[in-house]
Amino acid sequence: MKKEELAQLLNGRQYGEEMIYEEHLQAKEDGLLVCFGYSDDLLELRGIVFNGVGIYGGGSIFLYKDKDHKIAILEESNYDEIKESLEDYNLDFILPKIPIKIQWCPKELDCSWLITTNIPHATFDIYVDYELYCRGIVLELTDIENYLNN
Repeated sequence: MKKEELAQLLNGRQYGEEMIYEEHLQAKEDGLLVCFGYSDDLLELRGIVFNGVGIYGGGSIFLYKDKDHKIAILEESNYDEIKESLEDYNLDFILPKIPIKIQWCPKELDCSWLITTNIPHATFDIYVDYELYCRGIVLELTDIENYLNN
């Protein structure tokens, strides 16, 4: 399955019914990463990463390759902490990373969560009844790796 196909499958779902476990496993097998907001303080990740990140009020996370060359996430506060620590020793912190921006109640879209990034992705909408709750994204591992390797 490609990112556009999974986004189309998820589009229009209700809050709390974003993905079932079998869809997460299929996304993982297909090399896809799904990101969507949940509650008022969480970014949920499914597929090649299965995690929830506390992101009250919005913020950013970064995708990067860990020492085992697997895609991992780094919260913005942890990134800033590492960068500041290295600057104390006059060292540059260069980490190829992909920012994912998580906006709470964005001005440009009437919803609770808006997830965006600057690499190719597909979007999907989650609703509470008939009101837009979250615009999530689906990314492909090949796009992530191409970006991180350049």
